[in-house]
Amino acid sequence: MKQLFRSLFCFFIIVSSLTLHADTPLEGKMSKMKGTFKELSKSLQAPVEADKAKYVQLATQLRDLMKESRELTPEKTDEIPAEKRAEFVQGYQKQIDQSIALLETMIQTLEASNWPEAQKQFDLLKQYQKEGHKAYRAEHP
Repeated sequence: MKQLFRSLFCFFIIVSSLTLHADTPLEGKMSKMKGTFKELSKSLQAPVEADKAKYVQLATQLRDLMKESRELTPEKTDEIPAEKRAEFVQGYQKQIDQSIALLETMIQTLEASNWPEAQKQFDLLKQYQKEGHKAYRAEHP
């Protein structure tokens, strides 16, 4: 009985801690992007011509999620002084636009089956992601 009580107590603690931080719309988009990003990354390690349509679809999905994310406001915006928020959001949008443009190019590269160039573009996209998260993502405990 004690074991059951402890297990239930731990379960409720875990569930309540997960609900304390509700996902923002942007975090939801980023979560979807993360899975797609990982799948495309793995696929480009050893691309296969027969799977080209899948790679194009993944890159297109990333591009579309980024377009949707561009219209959202980073959570970190609340931490920025009011007089600098507009500039902060514009910087975020510029960063997203840069990634969207790169994905547009990458889609064409994938359609042309230029795997080495697609990998270079993906590496650059990873760099953009790292820089963007550092600049615009809020820190969570």
